[in-house]
Amino acid sequence: MSLRGRLRDPNGSALLPVLAVLLVISLIFTSIVFYGAWHKLKAQRVYLKIKAEYLAEAGVNRAIWYLSGNGGKDIHWRPSNESVETTGNSSCSFSVSNWGGYLLVESAGKAGAVQRRVRALIGQKPDDYFNRAINLGDPAYPLVVTGSNRIVGDVLVGPAGVLEGKYKGEGFFGPKAVIGNILSQSNTEFPAISDWMLEEFKKTVRVNRENAIKQDCALTIDDHTENDFLKSKKLSVSGNIVITSQAEKLFYGPGFLHSEGNITISGNVNLDSNLILVAEDGISVTGQSQIRDCILNSKSAIILGDRCGVQGQIISDGDIVVEYKAIVKYPSFLSVRGKARDKKIEGELSLQTQELVEGILLYYDDSISNQLALVRENRGIISVSKDTKFKGVILSTNRTRQEGIVSGNITTGTFYFSSPPTEHVNWLRNSLTDRTALRREMILPLIFDGQPKLEIADYRVLN
Repeated sequence: MSLRGRLRDPNGSALLPVLAVLLVISLIFTSIVFYGAWHKLKAQRVYLKIKAEYLAEAGVNRAIWYLSGNGGKDIHWRPSNESVETTGNSSCSFSVSNWGGYLLVESAGKAGAVQRRVRALIGQKPDDYFNRAINLGDPAYPLVVTGSNRIVGDVLVGPAGVLEGKYKGEGFFGPKAVIGNILSQSNTEFPAISDWMLEEFKKTVRVNRENAIKQDCALTIDDHTENDFLKSKKLSVSGNIVITSQAEKLFYGPGFLHSEGNITISGNVNLDSNLILVAEDGISVTGQSQIRDCILNSKSAIILGDRCGVQGQIISDGDIVVEYKAIVKYPSFLSVRGKARDKKIEGELSLQTQELVEGILLYYDDSISNQLALVRENRGIISVSKDTKFKGVILSTNRTRQEGIVSGNITTGTFYFSSPPTEHVNWLRNSLTDRTALRREMILPLIFDGQPKLEIADYRVLN
């Protein structure tokens, strides 16, 4: 029988379906093989990615181990590219640098061809002293509460303890003055402030200024400016600096920007990734500007207003004002260094915002304690207005005015309450201090003497 005849023969009619089935099976088998190979490559990539990130994290932990006084190193160790011993095709390296009141550790882990980078902000773990609601530095005065005042947590005060007082005929009407223990001190128990890290930051600013590109005019950065304009740059401008945008605009670092005048940040500007902005005069942040992982430093006033959001460090030799609906998020650190001159004490850190402020507030000046009896005017104060909710740690070597809600700890020389023409020392009226409301332990900047217990305040994967 011919071939044509066989194809017409009913006995050969199954050949085509068999071939089709074989083709489908081949395609499925090939797909399975390719899918398995692809899945294996993907799994390998994920494995290397995880391994690289763990290596980067290991670099941060190794840096903390060295900085804590191990391996012949100490808190002053600043490596630029320290390698960690690894095996095979894996490696890890890290650097340590000063970052305001904290240390900045940047670490890179590499596994095969995959690299992961992380950054960690390193501060110090607060000791038991900060587990109390209120610590008063001057034992000569009692703590007087009036109105609806409420304190939840332990209180450290002088031998006179906590008293209930009257203000304009109105007395204390809370259920209990202190919901906690009242601890007595005969002598001042106050943490020793050491501003060595802030002094190191000033050195960093000075070195950056010396190495910066000089520009003898004002500078405007706006919607037409490239996002990476500030990255890896050091600029020093003789005039004012304006950073603004109509639409949402991101400018990222790392970078350094200095003005011999003012710095104004407004509109929908986003500043991110290790930018340092320094002004000889004032700095203002308004609009819906968002600042993250940056440092603002000024010899004059720094004002955060409108609906701006800040997560970073605000360091001033003048005043710091947080007003209207500005939001400050942890791990922010706001620091004012007060000055005593001409029988006046200057420098105020004032929270007047209607939104939440999270972080650490510091007012300090070593010379103030010896001049308090001589001053005509004392503006050296941390002030929390009645509209503000603060969560964190307040530390003032001079005075604190509290009218709002504080979830955390207040350590202050004295409390201040004004009822013209009378000024009341260590009076609290209609305020709330609740230490138990601070569930998360806030890591403090490196502002105390001695070897600190180092902890990670903020951790961020960069890629």
